[in-house]
Amino acid sequence: MPYPPGIGSRAAGAAVGVLVAAAGTWVLMSPPRSYEALGLALTTAWGVFLALGGLLLALGWVARSYKLELPGVVLVAGGLAIYAFLSWQQTFGDSLGSGPRALLMTGGMILAAVRLRALLRVSTDARWAAEARIE
Repeated sequence: MPYPPGIGSRAAGAAVGVLVAAAGTWVLMSPPRSYEALGLALTTAWGVFLALGGLLLALGWVARSYKLELPGVVLVAGGLAIYAFLSWQQTFGDSLGSGPRALLMTGGMILAAVRLRALLRVSTDARWAAEARIE
């Protein structure tokens, strides 16, 4: 089971999703000026991935549904990957002071990938169990 027991875990998972969705919405409403040169498309993709992914992540935790959370984690990981890329580019291009943000985004992306792997395992096990019941 991918969701630990207890209301505290559920609330924490949902809160993370809401915070990620808020970050994505913020990007869409007020794109960072430092990334203007990269174009609207990349910034919009980054914002949409975080906003939609965070919403699905939160809903998945509230409903305890890996089927909702799994696509959310994919989108969140994609949004974090874009932001990590942009942050590393800024770190080595303009400002070494962007390094901590690049490291944090990379760490978040790794955590999302680990969560994605766990959810894929649950999904595979569930499909296997369903097929076994049919036979």
